[in-house]
Amino acid sequence: DCRIYHRGCDYPGIAVSRSLGDCGVKSIGVSAEPEIVRWPMKGNESAYLLLCSDGVWEFLSTAQVSLLVASALKRGETPLAALQELLEVARAQWKCRIIGGVYCDDISMVLVPLGAPQAPRWDSLAVLPSHNPAIA
Repeated sequence: DCRIYHRGCDYPGIAVSRSLGDCGVKSIGVSAEPEIVRWPMKGNESAYLLLCSDGVWEFLSTAQVSLLVASALKRGETPLAALQELLEVARAQWKCRIIGGVYCDDISMVLVPLGAPQAPRWDSLAVLPSHNPAIA
């Protein structure tokens, strides 16, 4: 488990080399510049792209997460159900590995079907009124 710390400090202890919000670690080598890899889509039309925050990767390996999500999808679960299962497993790992089971890092996930039609642009979508009476 390799982590990045400010010299002489015990923070932030970040375990990634790419980050979109941790501005405090830019000066010590963490970049928001993505690493870009291309794969051919031919023969992979049913593939999914899984994006997760570090709260998932803290205690689960790529192989574990891939197997969990792929197995759920092969069982006929929806992508949302597959992510719900992954969320439960990731939270359980935090609970059993952290003393007192109180702390849990953020767990964010997106599962994108790569063979799906292109999503509409955000600026072409109509804004729907809120159904929450607390939001006016």
